[in-house]
This record gives sequence, structure tokens and C-alpha cells, in this order.
Amino acid sequence: MISGKTIHLIDWLRRDGVSDWLPWAAVPVLLAIGLLPGVLGSFMLVVYAALAILVTYLFVVKQYAWLAMLFIAAGLFIDFFILVQMPFFVPDLVTILALIFLIACFWAQSAARPWIRVPHLVWWYPIWSGGLPPAIRGGLALNGGKYYVEVYLDALLVYMVGVQVARDLSALRQLLSLLAGFGALIALHSILQAETRHLFLPTHYWDTYLASVNDFALAGSKEIRAGSFFINPDSDGSFLALMLFIPLSLLFETPSRLLKALYAVETVLITLGLFFTYSLIAMAAAGLGGILFIALVGRGRLRFYILGVAGVLLVVIFAAFPSLLHLLLSHGSNAASEITLRVGAWETGIRVILAYPLTGLGFGFHAYLDGAAALRVPLQYRALAHPHDSFLEFAALAGIPMLLLMLIIFGKSYWQAFQNYRGAGKSQRILIGGGISALAVLTLNSLASNSWTLPPLLLVGWLLFGALSSPRLLPPLRSRLHLEHRPSAEEQKVDEAVLPGGVQA
Repeated sequence: MISGKTIHLIDWLRRDGVSDWLPWAAVPVLLAIGLLPGVLGSFMLVVYAALAILVTYLFVVKQYAWLAMLFIAAGLFIDFFILVQMPFFVPDLVTILALIFLIACFWAQSAARPWIRVPHLVWWYPIWSGGLPPAIRGGLALNGGKYYVEVYLDALLVYMVGVQVARDLSALRQLLSLLAGFGALIALHSILQAETRHLFLPTHYWDTYLASVNDFALAGSKEIRAGSFFINPDSDGSFLALMLFIPLSLLFETPSRLLKALYAVETVLITLGLFFTYSLIAMAAAGLGGILFIALVGRGRLRFYILGVAGVLLVVIFAAFPSLLHLLLSHGSNAASEITLRVGAWETGIRVILAYPLTGLGFGFHAYLDGAAALRVPLQYRALAHPHDSFLEFAALAGIPMLLLMLIIFGKSYWQAFQNYRGAGKSQRILIGGGISALAVLTLNSLASNSWTLPPLLLVGWLLFGALSSPRLLPPLRSRLHLEHRPSAEEQKVDEAVLPGGVQA
């Protein structure tokens, strides 16, 4: 209750307990927003009202990891796949949801719900300001503005969300568990698509597109490459390769046999789904990520356990699907033209960077298609909307200064995550090491695809970066040392006796 003393409004809003008024005040506001599309049908009204109540409830009970997963799902299913048509114009739903969450976290902060400092925030300011000119050149109200919001603005917002979510290791564990489950569902959808040649929950736009590319069928075969909700098999492969090490780290970290069985099933599904994308780049990145995973997580016998699990997993998969290995080898032998195209795309991207080193072509795929047409090399035998390398894309669209800024952000984020890894205990290092390995896989994929500039993938990547870099992820070093080396009662008496006048410390 509020006492009879005079309290300023801003102090009342920020008092512990009373400051939680904001989530409850948001309920009628969100319900009012839900009334707007209600004119289109009562079902839509119920859906939006229920979603508003769910989001508010999750915030009130501090289930930030679940909210983060809602953001990832919205970015994939609504913003990218357009599974549900919004009844009113929403340029980017993730931006709106992340902004509401961050504002609520800031204004509802208290001793029990503190605002966590965002590392390296100052380096994002020149990225935001430096991204405006290329966004204007690409059409601020069209492709340029959309690209700027999805690739740069959403990257920072989701990174900040990850920092606020990972308030301790239990929160990180919950977030990784939800990501592992989400990855397993996408993998299951990929497997079903490959086996049935049917995209579940299709939309008219994507059906037309898949028909135009023959469902990404393998050369000389009737089998298709699974793309799931990412549509492109290489993008789906990048996502599954990224997700592979999350349930694997949870598998080796948890002492529960039931959870070990669950994470083992998720690992099998994600691995099988990765194979059905037939993405050789993603598989190669996963292999290199596996080496890093063993180096970061494996200690003593654990390294042999990891190698044993990987070997058994491959044997089981190829035994259950004997034609899979043959198709993988056949696809690899026919990949010469694809490799030629990638090399040509890189050469064209480098020529674009040399032609526009400071300003770039401007944001948006149409800007790159039009600007790179005159600079295309013979090896790139068809027009491409990006140079098939996220880091070349940063420079080609916004100039070399933007690339350098992004490299600084990547380096600082990796270093902060590694510092948390170094300060963690044995079991804690398994979780953080698994996350770092997943980010390394995404980065390796980005050298031959647009993984770090594709909205659904970069959302997961920056969320992980924020969670692994959170300053509150681990307790302060001094507190850990105090708990580990707490002096005995006799030692305290000796220390107190040394103090002059018998003053106790």
C-alpha cells in the first residue's frame, strides 16, 4: 500500500511492487487494439485478444524466454513466411513486439526486476545512423527501409531482448530448451516435406514460387530438398545446423535421464532434417562447428562420448534411410555448377565493393540486382539478389565502413560470450560453449550464403548473442570467490582480533 507521505509520480511508478502496474495497464490497451481487426470477423477478435492476454501474462510472471520464442516465431511465420495475413499494415511485427517488451522492461524495473545493461551499445549508434543513407538510396518507404529495419534495427532489438532474458544460467537453460524444441519442430516439418513432397501450411505465394523452381528437386532425381518455412533449402539447412548444438549441449549438461532422452530425440530430428535439406554448405559448417564444440565442451572422457554419440547417430540415420547417403553423394558430385555460381557471386560482390567502397549500392535486393548487373562476372551465369556472403553483402550495400562496424560488433559480442564461458563452472561451460558453437556455425554458413542478413536466421543469432553476452548471466567474480572461500568462524575471530580497538569488520 502507498503511505500517507508525499510521493512524486515518477517515484511511485518506479517503486518495487507498485511499478508492476505497467503490464496490467497494457491489457486493456492491447485488447483495444484487438478490437480494430474485430470488424473483419469475431474469430480474429478472439485470436488477437487471446494473444494480447498471453503476452501480458508471460511478462507479468517473468517468463521472458517464452516471450523471446514468440518473437522468433512471429519473425518466421508472420513476417517472413506470411502464414497469417495481418488485417492492418504491419511492416515488421518483431520490431513492434520487441520494442514493447524492452519499454516494459525498462519502465517496470525494480529490485526484483532490474534493467540489465546492454554491452557495447555505443557501437550500434554509428550503425543505425550510417545505415540511413543506404536505406534512403534503396527507397526508405520500400525495400530500403524494410531491409534497414529487418537486418539492422531488429538485430539490435533482439540482441537487447536476449540480454534481458538471460538474467541467470537457469534463464539461459530455459531459453536454449525452447530453442531446441522449436528447432526440432522445424526439423520434423522438413522431414515430412521431403518424404511427402508437400509443404504443410502452404500459402499461395510460396506454392507458386516452389512450382517455379521445381520444388528444389535434386538433379537427376525426383527427390526434393526440404526448405520448410524458410522455403530455400540452404536457409533451412543453415537454421538446422545452427540449432544442432543447442539440444546437444543440453544433453550433456542435464543430469535428468528423462531430459537426456528428450534432447537426444531432438538432436536426431534436427540432424535428420539437416540431411534432408541436402545443403552441403550447412553440413560442412556443422562439421567445423562440431570440432569447436568438442574443444569448448569436451573434457577428458566427455570428448569420446561426444564422438561416440555423433558416430552412432550417423549410423542409425543412414541405416534407417539407406537411400539418403546415396543421394547426398550424388548431390555432392553434381555440385560443380553450384560452386561455380557461388564463386562468381563472390567475385561480383567484390567488384561492387570496389566500385562503391564508401557508400555501397543501397539497401534492398532490387538495389543489388540493378547495381550489380553491369559488374557481373561470367562465372555468375544468372542474376542474384545478393553476393551469397553476408559480410560481402554488408559492404556491397552499405560500404566498407559499415562492414568494419559490423565486424567490430561481431568481435566484441563473441569476446563477451567467451568471457562468460571462461568465468563459468564445468556444467555451465557446456551450455555457453554450445551456444558459442551454434553462433560459429551460423557465421561459417554466412561465408557462402546470406545467413547473417536473412531475417529469420539473424533473429535467432542475435538473440543468442545477447543471451550469451548478458552481464547478469554469471554472478560477479568476487561473489563466487566469497562463496567458494568463505572463512570459518575461528578465522573470522582471528581477523577481528587484529583490528584495532576490537572493531568488527
